[in-house]
Amino acid sequence: ERILDNIFKWTLALMGKASLGEIRLLDKETNELVVRASQGGVINPDYHRISIDEGITGWVARNRRSMSVPDVSQDSRYLAFIEGTKSEIAVPIMKGQEEIFGVFNIEYPKISAFTDEDVRLAEAIADLASIAIENATLYEEIQKSRDELNLRVKERTAELKAAYDISEATHHAKKLEDIYPKIHEIIKKLIPSAENNFQIGIYDYTKESFNYDPFVKTRTFPYFRDEFESAPPSKPVHIEKGLSDYVLQTGEPLLGTPEVLAELSAQKKIKRIGKHSKSWLGVPLKTQDKTIGVMTVHSYDEDVIYGKEELDALLFVSEQVAMSIERVRRKKEKAVLTLGKVLTSSALRNENELLQRIYNNASELMDTDNMYIALYDSQKNIVRFGLAYKGGRKINTNMEEMEEEEKGYQPRPFGKGKTEAIIQSRKPIFHPTKADAEAWYNRPEHYAYDPGILPSWVGVPMIIGDKVLGVIATYHPEKEYVYSESDVEILQAMANIAAIALENARLYRELEERADKLRAANREIAEKEELLTRSMLASDFVHDLNNLAGTIPVWANILKEKTEDLIFSIQRDVNKLLREGERLKKPALKEDIDMSALLQSLFNNIRLQYYANAEIEMRNKISEDLHSVQAVKAHLSNAISNVIQNGVESVLEKRAGTVKIKAENHTENDHDGVRIEITDMGRGISEENMEKIFEHDFTTRGEGRGYGLWRTKHTIEKYSGRIRVSSQEGKGTSVVIFLPRSKGIH
Repeated sequence: ERILDNIFKWTLALMGKASLGEIRLLDKETNELVVRASQGGVINPDYHRISIDEGITGWVARNRRSMSVPDVSQDSRYLAFIEGTKSEIAVPIMKGQEEIFGVFNIEYPKISAFTDEDVRLAEAIADLASIAIENATLYEEIQKSRDELNLRVKERTAELKAAYDISEATHHAKKLEDIYPKIHEIIKKLIPSAENNFQIGIYDYTKESFNYDPFVKTRTFPYFRDEFESAPPSKPVHIEKGLSDYVLQTGEPLLGTPEVLAELSAQKKIKRIGKHSKSWLGVPLKTQDKTIGVMTVHSYDEDVIYGKEELDALLFVSEQVAMSIERVRRKKEKAVLTLGKVLTSSALRNENELLQRIYNNASELMDTDNMYIALYDSQKNIVRFGLAYKGGRKINTNMEEMEEEEKGYQPRPFGKGKTEAIIQSRKPIFHPTKADAEAWYNRPEHYAYDPGILPSWVGVPMIIGDKVLGVIATYHPEKEYVYSESDVEILQAMANIAAIALENARLYRELEERADKLRAANREIAEKEELLTRSMLASDFVHDLNNLAGTIPVWANILKEKTEDLIFSIQRDVNKLLREGERLKKPALKEDIDMSALLQSLFNNIRLQYYANAEIEMRNKISEDLHSVQAVKAHLSNAISNVIQNGVESVLEKRAGTVKIKAENHTENDHDGVRIEITDMGRGISEENMEKIFEHDFTTRGEGRGYGLWRTKHTIEKYSGRIRVSSQEGKGTSVVIFLPRSKGIH
């Protein structure tokens, strides 16, 4: 507008007699010529906007030609915009040769006021005006784009800050309930009207074992803030036709303006209950195209109407919230797997330490201020408490040191409480409400021990094979719905791992006692060659024992789906060790060994032990027609197994890598035989340690190890074989074994 006003001033100064006129620019959307600047006289508002088909100005715009009208009263096309006009010049303002910007009108209150020279001057001014208008238009567009960009940058910065804050909240959260209030605080910064009205709803996937119909979906609102409505029940309810339910079922966002909500209600797609909000906005919480929940904001204020800006902000944050919810859920799964590795490690064999680790791990995932672990002695038919917490305080379960108020946790004969019912049924008991607990205790076969009937209680069995070792239970003395079905699943997974760990600890103690007896027997007859062999077998036995203790964690990873297979495999390994011990009583005999079958069996057994570990990859290329080798099968099997096991452990210490086994017929120094190459991409061996690896008792892996490679070298050379090792620290190790072909038993 300033530029157009200046054009008029320049024109008046140049012509000296021009005192009236206007500049009209073309509105391309309406195809109208609109006054953007005018000078002098009384204007007629009816002609502020005229069609390009009207008036002298319209004719000039359509034909892109200038026109001089000496007497406007004689031209029927004239529209009297400025009062007092007698003569007029109208010239087009062009952009290039074809595109028109508008029309420049110069008027005067006398007839025949303008000459041809005035027309040419007006055309020259119009050309300059065209350039000025184009530059001004570009400037305005750039300014508008910059303003829009600055606004978007500000909005995007706020969204990214929200995403970061949600990620931080998730990182420090132990439970989902911990992050919901923080999410609300973040949403309020993006949508201030959400301060008093914000909800998060979550799909509740319960299990059939808790009387759940798998074809009926339910949801809960773990976080609910509304300035008028009270929070719904915390128990799962069926999804029906509420606004949140609509978003959950469709998986699509809903911008609920009054018109949209009225239309959905008329179509019976939603059923509005409670106090009606004036504006409502809901977005689904999705992970990998799966809807896991809904997040909503709404307002009862008629002046607050949500639009695309609020929708985009909530959609962006919803992605972060969904990922955060899944991340916290994965934390629970990871915590269970971590517990499995810890409980079944060879270093943790004390019962009290095992039970304390279970409690500590469970405390990270659920309320365990009141928790106990009961152990069942089937021979004495009593229940004793290995660990107990009450009100967050650890109870001393030692009978001799137990205080009077702790007497409820002393050993008791097998009775009629929930603990005994779980042991008998081998199934969990879950009472989310006091009414559930009362219904259970109303049966005559049940009895309520201290602390009586509770509003929230869950207990799960610790089972291994056909034995129930005990029960893990936790409760809340005041609140209902403290625990969910997912908590039951987690607690059961922990109980299954605990059962294996407790059984492993017992088996380990028994095996250690037997190993001590075997070693004592071997020392008495160590002077004879056969006794030396038996001594080596005893050491093999101890070595296998340590390997068994170190590889047990794999069973925890496949616990949930393959408990029976797991137990069978553990018992098989234990029985194998015991059979090896019995062989000490018999002389070891050489035989022709099918090397293809032996190596394939060793590979399969070790791969099975570690198949659930994503950090290690095992490969083999074993020829099916390998020569036979004459040896004591147990000795040779143990020697080769030691090398493979060392490779696997080296890869695990590095946290990732591959172990390869290659075997083929080979001729070395004119002797036919079998060449076995075992390569790992583990941490490798330092130059300093390469000189010591075959020394007896040398190890880098802790006390009680260091026997395997010494025994392997002794065995390979005993059967006229050779073993070579090459290694590069940080990159891996290669072990090559050559064994001569069997010439038959004589």
